Amino acid sequence: MDSAGKKLALLVEDDPIIALDERYHLESYGYSVLVARDGEKAIGAFRSEPGIDIVLMDIDLGPGIDGIEAARTMLAERKIPVVFLSSHTERELVERTESITSFGYVVKNSGITVLDASMKMAFKLFEAERELRKQNTVLRAVMENAPIGFAVNTISDGQGLLVARKFKELYGIPDGQTETVDDFFESVYVDPVQREAMRERVLADMRSGDPARMRWEDIQLRYRSTGEFKVITAINIPVLEHDLMVSTVQDVTERWKAEQALRAGEARFRGFVENASDLVYELDPEGRFTYLSPKWTELLGYPVEDGLGRSFEPFVHPDDVQACRDMLGRVLAGAQEGNGVDYRVRRADGAWRWHSSRGTAVRDADGKLLAFLGIARDVTERKMADAELRNRVEDRELLLKEAHHRIKNNIASIQSLLSMQARLVEDPQAVAALQDSIGRIGSMRVLYEKLLDSGGGAEVRVGPWLESLAATIADVYPAPAGLRLEVEADDFYLSPKVLFPLGIVLNELATNALKHAFPPGVTDAPRLDVSLRREGERAELRVRDNGRGFPEGAAAGKPGGFGLSLVFMLAEQLGGEFRIGGASGVEASFRFKP
Repeated sequence: MDSAGKKLALLVEDDPIIALDERYHLESYGYSVLVARDGEKAIGAFRSEPGIDIVLMDIDLGPGIDGIEAARTMLAERKIPVVFLSSHTERELVERTESITSFGYVVKNSGITVLDASMKMAFKLFEAERELRKQNTVLRAVMENAPIGFAVNTISDGQGLLVARKFKELYGIPDGQTETVDDFFESVYVDPVQREAMRERVLADMRSGDPARMRWEDIQLRYRSTGEFKVITAINIPVLEHDLMVSTVQDVTERWKAEQALRAGEARFRGFVENASDLVYELDPEGRFTYLSPKWTELLGYPVEDGLGRSFEPFVHPDDVQACRDMLGRVLAGAQEGNGVDYRVRRADGAWRWHSSRGTAVRDADGKLLAFLGIARDVTERKMADAELRNRVEDRELLLKEAHHRIKNNIASIQSLLSMQARLVEDPQAVAALQDSIGRIGSMRVLYEKLLDSGGGAEVRVGPWLESLAATIADVYPAPAGLRLEVEADDFYLSPKVLFPLGIVLNELATNALKHAFPPGVTDAPRLDVSLRREGERAELRVRDNGRGFPEGAAAGKPGGFGLSLVFMLAEQLGGEFRIGGASGVEASFRFKP
């Protein structure tokens, strides 16, 4: 797409008149168009402009490569919809284009409606093809990397139809050795006794038709080639109407080992808890200690026996008891997150220490609450470090506020210096230049103040900013007697990156009106209207006066002095559009994308 969000079409046409006409019609239908006159230029444009969305390709392009070869070169480098736009209707030529791409073939002079419909269809086909490629890529990735392998064989004769790579890998089957179910058993089970037992079991379960017998848990294998030990879970899914059996296999070796380790580790668990660096404790539903690890004595100095059977509350600082109750309430009510709490506990020597605790509810198979199992850690040093960090942050915030104050004063000082200089200078042009500079600095000062008022956020509300800036401009420049200043703004926000140049634009337009719009005798009710509106993705700054308008012969909308030249440059910087004109008063409009 182009910068305006339009679809960008590369039109390849050697006839300049036809190219001009086709470009006109395409642009009238909302497309942006690049034109290339031959195949080589088309390829060059395609390579230099990655934003091209579609190629409209003539076939006969004169000397050099034709449109078909140009399209072939482009598609070899990047997938893109190509619609052939040609006067040729010969079947052989059309079939030749279809060997390259099949997004469309439009006969010239079919009309823009047909061409537009063909282009839209090409976009849809291209998106559908891209989505299909994406799905196929995902499917291939899943097939190649899925942790579950699968195979398909016929039930009647046991012939293997499809054996996925993962299936062979999990069973340790070499390539080319699984043409039948018998081959499978021969390859997988080394021990003949186990092999026959498994064969009979599998066949009997399959003949039963019982779905519960189609799943085999924790089958232990040892690969014949490597001696590696594996534990797998297999499932057979009969598709009787097609005489097929779909078999899946999943490696559960790690789970099986984990379960074995868990059983073996249950005896070691208490030893781990007893020697953990954190305090492990258990409370009954009433909040009484039913277990305390030896860390209790090390951290708090109390014998374990002194805590068992007692409520936790006497050991906790009175100001923190409710927070601990709330944490227990959340956990016992089933909360999965936010169940931690920091609190102070009293040591046996009377000192207070900070602990951080988390825990979980222990329930029986029926969901009945049995206990609260928690872990507590001494975090006193961390709390002290946090407090010191907060103090440092507060100190730095004070310094930053002082810096902001000095910056505001410096800006005000610069304005004052320029104002004094303007009063001492006699040259009218120099005075005007100084006043222009004062206005520009004033717009920056207003924006800076609004940034501070907003708390230093990323964006500023435009209404107060616009009112303050317009008032500042009116104060700097001598306004005609009885001037009525009207300021209106929609309620939205803009970033400082936009407001800085926008403030300069407003300063130039408003001061231009105050300086030139109201010479003596033009009007006894001078008025200056300033507005900032937003419609969708566009915003518009408008400045209008009811003064004398443009002098006869002046070119409205063209940059004149430095001020308007600056406005035009800033409009280009913001990607906006600036217009100015009017005979009965001047209206300046600046539209931009925030």
